[in-house]
Amino acid sequence: MRRGGIRESIDLRLLRVDTGAARAVAGATAAGLLATAAAVAQAALLSHVLAGVFARHQALAGMAGALALLLAVAAARGLCLLAAEVLGQRASGRVKRRLRRRLVAGALAAGPAAAGERRSGELAATLGEGVESLDAYLGQALPQLALAVLAPAVVLAVLLWADPLSALAVLVVAPFVPVLSALIGARTRDLVDRRWAQLGRMSAHFLDVLQGLPTLKLFGQSRAQVEGIERVSGRYARSSMDVLRVAFQSSLVLDLAATMGVALVALEVGTRLLARSLPFERAVFLLLLTPELFMPLRQLALARHARLSGAAAATRILASLSPSPLAGEEAEDRRGVGAVWRGAHSDAPRSPEIRFAHVTYTPPGRERPALRDVSLRLPAGRITALVGPSGAGKSTVASLLLRFADPDSGVILAGDRPLAGLDPAGLRRLVAWGPQLPHLFHGTIADNIRCGRPEAAPEEVEAAARAACAHAFIRALPAGYATPVGEDGTRLSGGQRRRVALARAFLLDRPLVVLDEPTAHLDARTAAAVRDAIAAHCRGRSALLITHDPLLARLADEVVALEDGRVRAAEGIA
Repeated sequence: MRRGGIRESIDLRLLRVDTGAARAVAGATAAGLLATAAAVAQAALLSHVLAGVFARHQALAGMAGALALLLAVAAARGLCLLAAEVLGQRASGRVKRRLRRRLVAGALAAGPAAAGERRSGELAATLGEGVESLDAYLGQALPQLALAVLAPAVVLAVLLWADPLSALAVLVVAPFVPVLSALIGARTRDLVDRRWAQLGRMSAHFLDVLQGLPTLKLFGQSRAQVEGIERVSGRYARSSMDVLRVAFQSSLVLDLAATMGVALVALEVGTRLLARSLPFERAVFLLLLTPELFMPLRQLALARHARLSGAAAATRILASLSPSPLAGEEAEDRRGVGAVWRGAHSDAPRSPEIRFAHVTYTPPGRERPALRDVSLRLPAGRITALVGPSGAGKSTVASLLLRFADPDSGVILAGDRPLAGLDPAGLRRLVAWGPQLPHLFHGTIADNIRCGRPEAAPEEVEAAARAACAHAFIRALPAGYATPVGEDGTRLSGGQRRRVALARAFLLDRPLVVLDEPTAHLDARTAAAVRDAIAAHCRGRSALLITHDPLLARLADEVVALEDGRVRAAEGIA
């Protein structure tokens, strides 16, 4: 597909993101056309006033009506230009809001497996500066692109009516403008694509450095990373200057072509005026109107950098979007999930038996399967412990169960229905999950415990914290439950973060509980208390405990051992 076709497809796809944005862009274009019409009327009135004063020697008092009309037209033109700007910004604002929502919804729906294929810094750059670059693209460049075709056509039609010879002089130069613009634009487009790729790499590298700061300091590599950031940012700066250099060349060429067109019209109009073959008023009108034909093209050249940057960013953004506008939010088969998770004569949710039947799964970017022909059973209302060495595939079982990924072969059944046929979002609302590496968000401890239930009362939050053996250390903090935890819980120890995450899972009160290494990094006394809390909470629920802790495994009704992606043993111990 040609580049031009790609750009047009991007324009249409962006406008389809929000129907109101398409109307706003159309309104901005219409306001720009009205401003062009006002410019034509302004040139006609000004030429009439100047001819009256200098050619017919009329007093200004006699031109009061024309002057008042001229001021009114100038004011109307200013209002039209303001309306075009406001409508353009409204269009960009609507599209940016919808795109950010869809990007986040798509990332949440895809889950951690898909997110792990891209560096988080690149995702942040796309969500931040990438979406913001659409401001000038949709608000200015896109309406200007339409005006660059429509407005010159209007002015040229007026020129043909007023003086065909001047219109012919303009047509001698005008065809060169789009040709020169296209030749320079092809080079600019490649440079802009390269610049965006380097911005993503720089953002990802910088985020990696920030997240790994303690490790870098410990191993004495902080200075080397500073030098690395300087090299990456230097490449980004050079690519930005290359883009600006070519964009300047484009503006220079278009300005030169426009100046030549105006000069050619001025030359032939001046010659005919001296020969008295052209009335003074018409000559002034032609000289005032001709620059208006080239004005939209010159403004388009000035907006070239914003247009190409926005198109490059839009390409990346649209490639990252989920197929559904609100993936994982509104497109939910709630009744299908509920039918599996409810008893025949009860409205109370309960988990069915979960079965893995000959499941094989290979994570993205890996050649060896993490699970190979795995068959296991998680009985309803009972606790199952999943044990085995690191890398055996235990956490992969949890990822497949939570629909963060789907098996390459085999099937996972909930009752008698395949898990793949259930809506992932509806499924996850019935699962309490405690990951191996719990993430705490920037905010208070209470906010993090409420993560799955924002409406939970303070008493419920405290009860969940008590059940997870977290209440004592939380009360000892300076602000108790209102203590900020810092980004990713950096103000808490590893064991404290794990207990806050466990309280978050307990607060959800779900029929299926999945806990990955819940007693890791805990001292013996706290680990014993946490084991008792898990046993109490999981009684009567379906639970999967992934653990290296033999004491926690003894609490289970059934133990399944994995080794090298295969089931080694399964035994009931209750």
